[in-house]
Amino acid sequence: MPYPYLASSLLGLLILLVGLILGSGQRRLAVLSGMLSAPFALASVFFVPEYWAPVRLADFPAGPEDFIFSFATGGMAWLLAIWPLRGRFTAGLDPGRFLGRYLACTVSGVALSGFLWASGMGAMASAIIGIAALWGALLWRRRDLWPLSATGAIGFTLFYTVFVLAVVVAWPDLRLHWNADNLWGPWLLIVPLEELVWALAYGAVWPLFMAFVFDTRPVPQEGYEP
Repeated sequence: MPYPYLASSLLGLLILLVGLILGSGQRRLAVLSGMLSAPFALASVFFVPEYWAPVRLADFPAGPEDFIFSFATGGMAWLLAIWPLRGRFTAGLDPGRFLGRYLACTVSGVALSGFLWASGMGAMASAIIGIAALWGALLWRRRDLWPLSATGAIGFTLFYTVFVLAVVVAWPDLRLHWNADNLWGPWLLIVPLEELVWALAYGAVWPLFMAFVFDTRPVPQEGYEP
């Protein structure tokens, strides 16, 4: 397989499409979540080649694989977080708040991660700390959304662990793309520890981020359906 990163990204997209079919009630928000996650593919300029050097279709700062991967993970993170809680939250998209909240959260998180990276910290460590800081700020602002963060962290970490293990087994050359000299060191079986810590952080913050942007609110207790 000459392009294992592309193949694994397309596989992730296929899994998302299956999730959209099964989770029909969340299609709109899941697709929006993927679309809002896609621009973060541009962060690859910080990760390549310091963290890893994947073979891509084109030698651009961010390739089509990066955008497919970011879209798929954004959609899956929302589906996995909201699925156990379906019926307990309602989302009202307020256009006036939507863009402002998205840009404010994005700029603050990217600015912190970029500052840490420019100060000499590794790309993945900088990203994880930036994500953790954003998670803390959002959870402090919207404590009522903690169930989404919890289910997102658990669901996405389990999904991503199985997914990465499967694609590395299917396409062993993918393992060679990580820059072993700049990793933390420990691997979980055949996956760098950073990947799993990132999955935990991303799974916790992204549904929380999207719920804040979507103005998601818990349904009152008497409104729950058994």
